[in-house]
Amino acid sequence: MRYQFVSRVFAGFVIVASVLGVTLPAFAAPATPASLTIVGGQYTNDTTPTFTWTPSNGATWYEFLLDDGQWQGIGNVSTYTLWALPNGWHTFFVRSHDANDGVSVSTSVTFEIDTQGPTVPAPTPSVAKVNVPTVFSVKPTGESIATYCWMYVDGKSIGQMAAVGASTASTPILGYSYSFATTGTHTIYARCLDRDGNYANGAVQNVKVSGSTTSVPTAPAISVARGTAVKTQCGSYAPASDTCHAVYYYGLDGKKHLFPTEGVYKSWYGSFSNVVTISKGTMAGMPTGENVTYRPGTFLVKFSSSTTVYAVDVNQTLRPIMNEAAAKAIYGTRWNSYVVTIPASERNDYKVGSKIYSSADYSKSRAYNAVKTIDSLWTVIAYM
Repeated sequence: MRYQFVSRVFAGFVIVASVLGVTLPAFAAPATPASLTIVGGQYTNDTTPTFTWTPSNGATWYEFLLDDGQWQGIGNVSTYTLWALPNGWHTFFVRSHDANDGVSVSTSVTFEIDTQGPTVPAPTPSVAKVNVPTVFSVKPTGESIATYCWMYVDGKSIGQMAAVGASTASTPILGYSYSFATTGTHTIYARCLDRDGNYANGAVQNVKVSGSTTSVPTAPAISVARGTAVKTQCGSYAPASDTCHAVYYYGLDGKKHLFPTEGVYKSWYGSFSNVVTISKGTMAGMPTGENVTYRPGTFLVKFSSSTTVYAVDVNQTLRPIMNEAAAKAIYGTRWNSYVVTIPASERNDYKVGSKIYSSADYSKSRAYNAVKTIDSLWTVIAYM
């Protein structure tokens, strides 16, 4: 009588057995988890990042490893959130196990956590002439690139700064052309946002404005900078239907863009305190651009004529959510509290994109951080 012999080669996770001279087939290792991503992108200020992946065929549980740590089991899941991590670069590994002690090759994603805002110097120059346009510029630096800056004059935001001079994507130089209406000393500074979502106020510059205003035409009583929410003055008895109640965004393209509903406005601003009232003549002189749409990653929307619920993605795209499980995974158990109904007339403001079947298909934080300003709505955005 021959004895049974069993050999397990754990390094390759292949099991070979010989029973009465018959060789049994080897067990294949489970597949490597696919589509491993970090919610919010590779660059983030989230110190507790979440990772998602596509479940592997045959896998019964998973384990992860962070940087040079130890492998830790996390059960049969396809998403995992880490504890508070320090600033810097990290690598997250994940691999799958099956019921036969098989383990897959690991897959990984490297990411940076940065909670420090950029370093923003005082804008230059420090002198200007009254009623003469002067370009004030800053060159922000830091671990993460400052992608947006806004200029403040005497404590008030006057608009978004744009690339000037020798600005490049890796070393941006951002400027804003501004005319002072009065002589004296004025304060200016820039507030900047880096690609990790961190804001920082820059150093203050005291600008000495000189010159004579006697030969210069009087400036308009009301002026408005691009990048500002605007409306016209309403009379004491203006009905609700009066166009004076409409709020627009005066974009960097020089056009006025209507907020079609209060919900759209509140997806971008927390209150109406920043809306500037201008004359009807000034408003009429602005060419009309396309409507402002919901900021991606804020609300879920549905049309009054349909029951389909959509997530708002970049490039003014609505993506239908195909099941409640996906809605819960992305927006939580109270996902329906995020749903707003919009009139069918706004359908033409959006494109309809691919369907969402699970949280692996859509990240609301990633969508939210990809479109940081209203002006970005009209720029084609490709995820990293």
